[in-house]
Amino acid sequence: MINIVHTDGKRGRVAIYGTGGTAASTEEGNGLEPTVSTKQLVDASPRVYDIAGGKNNVMAYDFARVDSTDFGYLDSVRLARQILDAHRNGYNGFVIIH
Repeated sequence: MINIVHTDGKRGRVAIYGTGGTAASTEEGNGLEPTVSTKQLVDASPRVYDIAGGKNNVMAYDFARVDSTDFGYLDSVRLARQILDAHRNGYNGFVIIH
């Protein structure tokens, strides 16, 4: 079991970034395509909300919906900046789904 708890006993805020890939893909006739939103993935795993202490402590963000071969260096830099911004806004747990 994973718990995100500050030393003061409060739950942490979690930012979850979807980037496409297999985790967000469905069979679309021509192979897998990233079609599932990050919120759909998180909602399919409601334990995430329990761990974070409620839906208000979780941000599900569709960063990209791309195949692994299409996720490049500049995407990584943009994602790092997004995470830094979220940290500055009080988020202290980060998950990247691909």
